[in-house]
Amino acid sequence: MNSPSDAPKKPDASPSVPVPGEPADPVIKNLYRRVEQALGIRAAADTLEKLREYLEQRHGAGCFKTPGFYEQILRFPEDVFAAARFLTINETYFFRETVYFDLLRQEFLPYFARLDYPIRVCSAATSIGCEAYSLAMVMDDYSRTIRPFHFQIDAFDLNPDAVKTAKNGRYMANTLREDGGRWKFLLKRYTQAEGDGFVVAPGLRNRVHFYTHNILNGLLGHHYDLIFFRNTLIYFSGDKRQIILDHLADALLDMGILVLGISETPAVSHPLLKSQYAREAFYFQKIPEGMSAAVFFQADPVRDPAPEPSRPSLKKTMISPADPGGIAVLLDDHEGDQPIIRRLPELFRKAAEGTEPLSGDELFAAVIYLLGQEDFSKADILLAFIEKYDNSAFTLFLRGEYHYFNHRKKEAAANYTAAAGKNKAFWPAFYRICTLAAKENPVQYEYKTRKALESIDQGKEKRYELFIGGFSPDYYQRVLEKRLLSTRGPARK
Repeated sequence: MNSPSDAPKKPDASPSVPVPGEPADPVIKNLYRRVEQALGIRAAADTLEKLREYLEQRHGAGCFKTPGFYEQILRFPEDVFAAARFLTINETYFFRETVYFDLLRQEFLPYFARLDYPIRVCSAATSIGCEAYSLAMVMDDYSRTIRPFHFQIDAFDLNPDAVKTAKNGRYMANTLREDGGRWKFLLKRYTQAEGDGFVVAPGLRNRVHFYTHNILNGLLGHHYDLIFFRNTLIYFSGDKRQIILDHLADALLDMGILVLGISETPAVSHPLLKSQYAREAFYFQKIPEGMSAAVFFQADPVRDPAPEPSRPSLKKTMISPADPGGIAVLLDDHEGDQPIIRRLPELFRKAAEGTEPLSGDELFAAVIYLLGQEDFSKADILLAFIEKYDNSAFTLFLRGEYHYFNHRKKEAAANYTAAAGKNKAFWPAFYRICTLAAKENPVQYEYKTRKALESIDQGKEKRYELFIGGFSPDYYQRVLEKRLLSTRGPARK
């Protein structure tokens, strides 16, 4: 998916990472405001610099002094698509967050295959098309080997260069990573080797319709049984998120399914979308009033269904060490099937009273949500409560995030360093340390970069994608290795 350029904060598909507060440079500040107004994106300063250079080359060095210039630059769709080239990059790979493709194969497709009409699927904010082709591979394989059914896939993105790549279907080898490795057999079946990479077979390419589009303009009146819109919603401002959720809900058919990224679940609260849980994953379903989803999925008789995993139990300790997987569950599930967002007022009351035992993971999930919403006062309240009982790497890191997004870099660095000392496999803390050290002397910067790389190697299996915006460790490994190349040559193993 389209993802932010090399910026620290908040995933796969999407606009550039939000920056805390607005830039100081008046030109960048005005661009920041105009981009947020027109696209809903809180763009990073470095991407706005690239956009600034492009606009000066196109309109002349003095263009920003022209009255009304900022109001004109993103007035038309073609201008928005041109700007998207500078506001997004393509951080994506095949079968990313593989749990959702397991869910598709084991739960969704047995139901869809029994319907008597062609299934329509959308891969929204698809970036260079890895997600759309992954969906097509799983669906075509199921149709050929288990039960025939017809389907069509629409896939769009804001970045025209990404859409062009998707249509060509040519990819480098690094677009299949460890996370999606168990589906490698499908990649071999539906692609052909070409140089250092591979190309998607023409038959599969014809199953996907790619086009350039801005999701803020809706989904063009189309209706879908299944929409994948992962690791993108978090990059939009709050009011634009609600507009996008309205568009997605309107585009879903009754009983239709919406899949978001793992770290995005807490940002969703919509009257038409009910959170669901199956196969160790959360998704949302459009369930009409009076209809139950209890019998929505049924085991397909032509296969032996895998045993249903038991639902994670929540410890009733006052504070328990946070587990990234546990937090992923807590973001959308607790007693009474109440998402964490709807329980925030209750959590604040209990935190203030200090009377009733709470789940530690529940509080961590709430802090992550509040920091993402930039509600720093409430995040501080919960963090202060947690800190009375817990001094784990997770707590220290989240306090560092609190300082970081309040522009207190010295305090943030102290907390990140303490978190890294607690857990040497907790790569988000090391990555933040490296980022904050960017302006120090090259020797110290190189040392801290290498420590961050070592931490990523140790912590890849710990699902730390929930931190630093949902990006995979592989993404940050490439970022750090590129930084080393710019200082003292190739990274040494």
